[in-house]
Amino acid sequence: MKKEIQESIPADEEFTLDDMLSASKKFNPGMYNEILPIVLAAREAGFTDEEQKACLLAIAKDLANK
Repeated sequence: MKKEIQESIPADEEFTLDDMLSASKKFNPGMYNEILPIVLAAREAGFTDEEQKACLLAIAKDLANK
């Protein structure tokens, strides 16, 4: 699945937080449903895109290990 996700993001562009959410929704809807409220709360709290991406990656890794 990791390869499919990587292939869904153009190699010549840095992926955005929205790219990450789209990939999550496409490849793992259950995880998407768990992380979306957290991402939305982080946006409302004023987290930068980079901070949100770091949080999202940490959450995704944690959920993947469960």
